[in-house]
Amino acid sequence: MTSILDRIGAGSPIPNDTFSWFVQDRTRKSATVSSGVAGLPAASLVLVLDTVSTGADLGYYLVGDLIRTETGIVLVVTAVGQSGGFQTITVAKPDGTNIVTGNIANAEKIGHLSNAFAEGSTGPNGRFITPNEEYNYTQIFRRGIKVSGSALDAKSYIELPGGKRSWYFQSENAMFSEFMADIERNTMFGVRAVNGTSKYSRGIWDRVVTGTEGQIQNFASGAGITETDLQALVVKFIRQNSSNEMIGLCGSEAMNDIHVALKSYAVNGSVNYGSYGANLAGLNFQEYNYMGKNLKFFHYALFDDDQTLTYTTTPTATKVNFRHVALFLDMGTNGNGENLISLRYRDGDGGSRKMIHKLLPGMHPQTTQAGAFAASSFDGYEIQILSEQGVKFMLPNRSGALIPTS
Repeated sequence: MTSILDRIGAGSPIPNDTFSWFVQDRTRKSATVSSGVAGLPAASLVLVLDTVSTGADLGYYLVGDLIRTETGIVLVVTAVGQSGGFQTITVAKPDGTNIVTGNIANAEKIGHLSNAFAEGSTGPNGRFITPNEEYNYTQIFRRGIKVSGSALDAKSYIELPGGKRSWYFQSENAMFSEFMADIERNTMFGVRAVNGTSKYSRGIWDRVVTGTEGQIQNFASGAGITETDLQALVVKFIRQNSSNEMIGLCGSEAMNDIHVALKSYAVNGSVNYGSYGANLAGLNFQEYNYMGKNLKFFHYALFDDDQTLTYTTTPTATKVNFRHVALFLDMGTNGNGENLISLRYRDGDGGSRKMIHKLLPGMHPQTTQAGAFAASSFDGYEIQILSEQGVKFMLPNRSGALIPTS
C-alpha cells in the first residue's frame, strides 16, 4: 500500500499531529416513520420520524415538501414539530382525500420527492447543509540498532556482491525492512486512539470492514469466491459511484478462488489469447470487467503473513483468515481532484519527519571525530530511524471486500 501511494503521489506534508477533512454526504435524505400511523382512514397524520430535531427548522423536512411512501403514495408536509428530540411532520394527500390503510405504515421509510407551494406564497424556511468532519492522527514509528565495537569488526558468513561485509550491515538492512513493514501494516490495520502523548493512526481495514463503512460481500470459504460474488460486489460499487478501476489486494486463497471462478472464460473464450505462447497452458487473470467496473487483482503478501495475521484455519463470523480475503480499494479522486487514499506526514518549522535517519557516534574509531573526541563513551555506535505519518481515507464507502464467514 505504501508503495502504491508513493507511486501515484498520494502524500503531502502537514504541520500538526491531528488532521481532519470534511465529507459532504447526501443532501437529499429519507427517513423512517417511528410512529403516528393510526386511526386510518384519516385526512392527515402526525408522523414521528427518526430524524433528529435540530435548529429553528426543527429538522430536515420542511413545510411544502412532497414525500413518497414505500407503496408509491405521495403526501405533502403541512406542518413540522418535534417530539422527544425527533422531528414530527403532519402529512396529507395533495388532492385532500383520506390517507387509507396500505398507503403508509409505521417502521416504513419515506423518501423526499420534491416540494410544492401555492400561488403568491412566501418563501420556505431553508436547510443549512453542513459536511461531516472526519479526522486521524499521525503516528510516530521508530526503530533503532545499537552496534558494539566488537560486532562492527565481526564478519558475517553471508556472501554478497563485492565480498563479505560486516554483520552490522545485515542487521541495519533488516532494521529498515522491519521499519517499513511497521508502516505498511499500520496503514492497513491501525486503529485511532490517544493515550497520554501517544497517538495511534487509524488504518484502511478499520474504516472499510471493522467500521462497516465499506461494501462487504460474504462467502463460505469451503465454496470459495465465485463469479457471482464478484458481480454482487460490483453492483454495490455501482450504487456508491465508485471509480471504474478498483485495486484488489488478495490473499493466496482468494487469488486462487478468483482464477478458478473465471476459468470458464479461458475455456469458452472472451479472453485475450496469445500471451502465454504456443507451449504454455494455465490461468493468469489479472483483471475482470463487469458492468463497466474493472477489478484488478494483485497478490498481497501481508494477507498471507501468519506472523502478523495469525488466524489461518476455518473462518468464522468473528475470526478472519486473511488468506481468503480480497480487499478492493478505490484509489481514484473525489470531485475536487483529491486522492481518496493518501498518506500525511509531519513537516513544519522543525523540518520533515517523513523519514529521519541518524547515527549516534560512540567510541569506535569509525565514528569518533578528530581522534581524541567521542560523542559518548559507548563502545560502538547507534542508528535511529523515525517517521511520523498517518492515513487520510476519504469515502471508504467506495471501497469494499470479499470476506469469508465460515
